Amino acid sequence: DAPDAADAPDAADAPDAPDAAALLGGAALRTLRRPSGARLSYRRSGAGPVPLLLLHGTLSTSAQLRGLADALADSGSFTVLAVDRRGSGESRLAEPTPLPVQVHVDDLVAVLDAERCGAAAVLGISFGGVVGIEFAARVPARTLAVVAWEPPYGPLADAATRRRFESVATATERAYLEGGRARAAEAFLRGVAGDDAWEGLGDRGRSFLAAEGGGARVDAALAGLDPTGLARINAPVTLLTGNASEAFYGQIADALVSRIPGGQRVRLPDLGHAGPITAPARVAKGAIRVFKAAGIVPAERSATAGERGGLGGLGG
Repeated sequence: DAPDAADAPDAADAPDAPDAAALLGGAALRTLRRPSGARLSYRRSGAGPVPLLLLHGTLSTSAQLRGLADALADSGSFTVLAVDRRGSGESRLAEPTPLPVQVHVDDLVAVLDAERCGAAAVLGISFGGVVGIEFAARVPARTLAVVAWEPPYGPLADAATRRRFESVATATERAYLEGGRARAAEAFLRGVAGDDAWEGLGDRGRSFLAAEGGGARVDAALAGLDPTGLARINAPVTLLTGNASEAFYGQIADALVSRIPGGQRVRLPDLGHAGPITAPARVAKGAIRVFKAAGIVPAERSATAGERGGLGGLGG
């Protein structure tokens, strides 16, 4: 599904009615049809006053972030909109192709429009964090605050890391063309996490990743990123990193902080890159603390009966 000029931020998408059979842990699965015909799905949970876009990484889905979504929703502060980014999960493409980040940004605007939200907080994981940062730069009026977990923002990496990212993108593209989704998933994971990461997977893990190999092709090129636009960000942005991850994530986080006005880096001890999946409560606690410090969430609050049916005062 190639980017379509009709996929504009003001597209009037309407979500399908939530299907009770599609509920996951209390989250209702909703689907938009974008003007190009692409299916865009997201899971809505919680009934807090602050809309929050939750964005997964590459070779992942919104369902894989269920623990994180639940922890955020249970705080009483957020209505969580956990998006399956175009190319992944329930938003898989029949014919995946590398997409520029603007397509993902426009998709997020469509989700907010469908939910009648004026602006939202964003919590992005890995490449989802890259999308969240670009969202803040390109549609600042729709952004309350951003927390990005270890975003691989390639243009600000050192030369060796940039070459590594380019190699991963080339290998993933070649693998997809030669062997489809499963081969692309294998090439991507071997490239970013090493051979042992792939060899250590069981059949179930390989099957899950194989289904998401199209998303690897969509994301791997890190296409369309604009470091010059980072200076336009006017919402609070925090880079969360773990100290058990590869060093380049910290280097990129520091480079982003130097480019984003008011940006900051917060370290969470004893967590690796998969922390949002393996330790969702800890990542949620860190993100909530950051959002409170940014002033978009009251220091102490819980959901009230009157808020359980909607987004409260921050809806658009």
